[in-house]
Amino acid sequence: MTGEKFKYEYWRYDKHFTLKPSLALQLSVVFLCKDLMLSLLLGFSKFKTRGGSVAEDAATLIQPIFIISNLPASAVLLAMLTRGPTAGPAIRLIWKGGRYLIGLSILIYLATFVTLRGADVFDYTIIDWGAVTLHLVIVGYIFSSKLVRDIFAEFPEPPK
Repeated sequence: MTGEKFKYEYWRYDKHFTLKPSLALQLSVVFLCKDLMLSLLLGFSKFKTRGGSVAEDAATLIQPIFIISNLPASAVLLAMLTRGPTAGPAIRLIWKGGRYLIGLSILIYLATFVTLRGADVFDYTIIDWGAVTLHLVIVGYIFSSKLVRDIFAEFPEPPK
């Protein structure tokens, strides 16, 4: 890559000269995995605290049915964490389809949300609206950002 011009600022690239996932992308993917991660975290904390009140209160915020919508985004998170030259073909395939997996995750979330809460938007709480809005903002960002499209188009070359 010596002498070549970068499409983006140099700090956006990693040591393999591929675009690093932006902070907004990282936060979006982690947010889309929240139910699964919180369930795991609470599951582990119950073993340590024997189901203390904090764990019980936090458990009411999680609806296990939404974990289904976290699975495609969790695959993207796994690919993001293991993205490197030695990654296998499955991780490369997941990364290549990452934007679509994120979109699928959001689509499953919204379908599940409407199924549970109903289609009457006037019955939604402020928290419901916040969750829906955040999911729509993420899907807009993922599919409209040229940077995100370029990030998912790149993957470090395998060693020769």
